[in-house]
Amino acid sequence: MRGILGLARRAGRLVVGDQSCRKALARGRARLIILAADGSERTQKTFRELGERAGVPTCRVASKVELGRWLGRDRVAVAVITDAQLVRGLKAVLAGAGDENKRG
Repeated sequence: MRGILGLARRAGRLVVGDQSCRKALARGRARLIILAADGSERTQKTFRELGERAGVPTCRVASKVELGRWLGRDRVAVAVITDAQLVRGLKAVLAGAGDENKRG
């Protein structure tokens, strides 16, 4: 996941932060909402609801500190990927990780 998020960031296909993510959703650019597992309940609820209304899936990952580290920041509670192909790649990576866990 870290590699895909880094690629999205370098390609300019990643939006970070509450207001920027809201704008991406409002403009129809969001393809996946990424929430830090330890983000506030209010933030998680808000973005789950915004995602449902916009038809954009959400996924919970890591902590704010770890997500921030992956993205070159201190702490990140919410991020949005704006590229559908990168989202497909991320889903493939996550599915592969699940398969490996089942085998292990």
